[in-house]
Amino acid sequence: MADGTVTRTCAPRAGAALSGGRGTVRRTRWILALLALTVLLVACSKTAPQNTMNPQGPTAQTEKNFSWTGQGIEIVILTGLILVMAVAILIWRRSERLATAHDRAER
Repeated sequence: MADGTVTRTCAPRAGAALSGGRGTVRRTRWILALLALTVLLVACSKTAPQNTMNPQGPTAQTEKNFSWTGQGIEIVILTGLILVMAVAILIWRRSERLATAHDRAER
């Protein structure tokens, strides 16, 4: 500390191995990535026994219609929120510009 440096109390010593090692983190990431890829590829299979977009019975058709209705409502709400945020940002920016111009005029 006398020479202007700060010692760390929580950091590992130079050359000390981290718990688990760097290879464990990489291996875990690869395993999770491969697992996610496997799930995505299986979900897109054409020979899968169930297909959400091609219902075979009245219950499945009702579920499909409900799904589309819910997604439609979500899109309407999301669009409304985006518009409200855009208007709020424009109003805020305009008020900031007016305040800046007013401050400059007073100088």
